[in-house]
Amino acid sequence: MSQENVQLARRGFEAWEHGDLETVLSLIHEDVVCRQVGQVDSRIYHGLEGYVEFASAWLEPYEELRFRPSRERIVSVARW
Repeated sequence: MSQENVQLARRGFEAWEHGDLETVLSLIHEDVVCRQVGQVDSRIYHGLEGYVEFASAWLEPYEELRFRPSRERIVSVARW
């Protein structure tokens, strides 16, 4: 993975941490597809509007959720 991709991912994680949805969305491809694997709701969400809907539904039960990149790979660990 290129260092440029690692930096883009870090920028996205930092924007997420600061509640900067505009920056997060600017880093996501407009044809993004999201699905929560292994859950009852296996609905597939399409596009940036779908991403926002997916993220809102996914985050609803949590007061706080943080993502941290691991090493130099794009990996996120959810902690709540």
